[in-house]
Amino acid sequence: MKRIPIGGLPAFEAAARHLSFKLAAKDLNLSPSAVSHAITKLEREIGTLLFDRSHGELRLTADGLMFQRPVVEAMALLRGAMETLSARQSLVLRLHSSPSFAAQWLAPRLNRFLIDNPGFEVTISADTKPVHFAQDQFDVDIVYGLSGHHEGLVIHSLGPVEVQPMCTPEMARQLETVEDLHRVPLIRSMIKNVSWSDWFHANGSAMPRQPALRFDRSFMAIAAAADGMGVCLEAVKLAERELSSGRLVQPLAGRAVALTEANHFLVYPQRNEARPVVLAFRDWLLAAVSEG
Repeated sequence: MKRIPIGGLPAFEAAARHLSFKLAAKDLNLSPSAVSHAITKLEREIGTLLFDRSHGELRLTADGLMFQRPVVEAMALLRGAMETLSARQSLVLRLHSSPSFAAQWLAPRLNRFLIDNPGFEVTISADTKPVHFAQDQFDVDIVYGLSGHHEGLVIHSLGPVEVQPMCTPEMARQLETVEDLHRVPLIRSMIKNVSWSDWFHANGSAMPRQPALRFDRSFMAIAAAADGMGVCLEAVKLAERELSSGRLVQPLAGRAVALTEANHFLVYPQRNEARPVVLAFRDWLLAAVSEG
């Protein structure tokens, strides 16, 4: 045989067990005619009759009896393997996240989630492409900003975060007032809802006209600032490691108006709300962001 006629095996196994196309159809959520057609096709493919349909009742032929045991064993093996895979997948969280949040805040903390939830696994993808949950590629998404249609989705805000100018301690020595920022390189993040112009306006100053470095990812802007290339304007939460290590400082904290933004959200389909791994991650994430 060039191929194994897999499609008809469930119909044969159920019909052989019940000796009834009607009861087999009920097991398989099919019509009796669909079960009969699948078995007829199976008989044609293997070249023998598996059932005796005469005398008003369904009986296995000698070939059908010989075929029944290996099919039952094979189906049991397949069901066991599928149940094992399904149980394993129920413990795996397929997570999508905005790149900067994943790199700067989430990744350093994920080990804590795994320690608190033994047996769970996490796979992460980080890019700016929109997630289409209908394609079932991901269980949850952490997005920067929300737009469009949200019916059928559960959305949790990850809360407001403070946005501050940050730079190296060496550069900070030159910065005592807002106007001092007019004399140093500014690092701009191109995909942000809070910009340098917003910050200068809030602090009663005009936007400097000097050339600036521009990045389309916050983690790149933070890295550039930590390397002494200029002053970035980023969420303090995303720069926690650089601030705690002393590579970055907030030169005007307490001396200038700080802005806030609340643009990261945890999003997942309502159908995933009952999954233990999704609920565990949701509870852990919301508690972690509230702790700072």
